[in-house]
Amino acid sequence: MADVVREVVAQELEPLAAVLPGLEAGDAPSAVSELGGQIAALRAEVAGLVERLPAAPQGEAEEQGRPAADPEHSRVLTQAAGISSAVLVCHRDLWELLSGWAGGHPHFRMPPQIADQGENRIAADISGRSLIAVLISLSRLRNTAAEGDGDRELAEAVYQRIGNSLAALSPDEGPLVTITLDDRTPRTGDMSDS
Repeated sequence: MADVVREVVAQELEPLAAVLPGLEAGDAPSAVSELGGQIAALRAEVAGLVERLPAAPQGEAEEQGRPAADPEHSRVLTQAAGISSAVLVCHRDLWELLSGWAGGHPHFRMPPQIADQGENRIAADISGRSLIAVLISLSRLRNTAAEGDGDRELAEAVYQRIGNSLAALSPDEGPLVTITLDDRTPRTGDMSDS
């Protein structure tokens, strides 16, 4: 029986032996055995390298264009989801930048009215849903923009300001949530530390 198996294996390996230079038909089983050993060694080497890589879920999330799981970011998004609307007061240029960054996000809606506040500042009444889009866009920039190009730093500062404003809210406060993105003026909420 073993002779029959050897003969069948040899017949099946003949095409392989034909393409490998210098191999005789009878040498094919040993060549395949040697290749099998090399493949096993390579698998072990790859497994060792994989063990030394950083955690896979973070890498997978970044490859798919979304930030890795961040409980703090999730908390800020949940706070934004709890408000119906917020008035975002900032320089007109900053509003154009923020709306450009968040404009492609499915939750973002351009507010129907943007009020002039003087000194090139505007007040945009945005929904909690649109605020979520702004926060997600800022979070992505914080994690992907090149350090020192200004985008990462601006995204970080604005994200922190919005996060601090949301954290300072309490259920017994009035219905209007105002987030001021200007260090020159007094702000509502506990924003003096930003």
